[in-house]
Amino acid sequence: MEPPLLLESQEPVSAFLKIRPEAIAVMAAGHLPALLDAWFLSAMQDAEVSRVTNAYSSLYYRLFLIASLDPAYFEVYQAGGNLLAIVRKDAQGARDLLLQGQKFLNEHWKDYPLEFQERFWSRAWNVPMLLGYVYLFLFDKMRDAAFFFEKASEYADAPVYLKNLKEKFTKKEGVYQVGLSLLKFMISGATDEKLKINLLKRLDHLVVQYELFKMQYAFDQFRSNQRTKSTAEQDWKHFLQKNHLSYRDPWGGFWKIDAYGKVQTTTFYQSVFGL
Repeated sequence: MEPPLLLESQEPVSAFLKIRPEAIAVMAAGHLPALLDAWFLSAMQDAEVSRVTNAYSSLYYRLFLIASLDPAYFEVYQAGGNLLAIVRKDAQGARDLLLQGQKFLNEHWKDYPLEFQERFWSRAWNVPMLLGYVYLFLFDKMRDAAFFFEKASEYADAPVYLKNLKEKFTKKEGVYQVGLSLLKFMISGATDEKLKINLLKRLDHLVVQYELFKMQYAFDQFRSNQRTKSTAEQDWKHFLQKNHLSYRDPWGGFWKIDAYGKVQTTTFYQSVFGL
């Protein structure tokens, strides 16, 4: 069964004007939980993996409807947020769905019995952690990412590494370290193969970016300490010699320098979060 009358081209509000969640709840006649479970399982089998541009994905609308009908449906945010952010690359959809989950945490979660919290929301920190991921990797908003990582770290059962993420954002290399730690953690817990493959690819690209950053930082420090003015290419040659470094990078490609002193590599990689 599919959620009715939700089209990919529609904005969320106008889509809901076609048939409101309250009307669906009435029509379900007491069978709403079973109906939502069926919709959720159908959504999780979504095979579309293309990047979404300038619009919400149809998957987002399906998950948004389920969350609107049952804001306490944890797996919609946990599994749905992962699928939107990492597989579908629906940045807007992932952000808005997870913000729905964060709103539930902020306003209603503590009103539920402890038994409910432990049974259905035992990993509540996952929602703000995923929001941190979305803001860091998909929107390049480090301040917002740091805010939600801090929120996630406030939960008693949150992973230890989350406690130190905020401090790392204050260091030049900290964003890379946060990204690497986060990706490795998410890979270790990924059970969906498509999700894991996408995370591994992103990790590989980020490793290359981090090495480029470190090489650039070291080279800039080297040049700033030079007493005589030389071209970038001359300084690059001396830098490699002094530090006993090879022209070959760790992945089989070659380090090179442009006329402006920017370190580059012939190894293919894609920018992970706008750095």
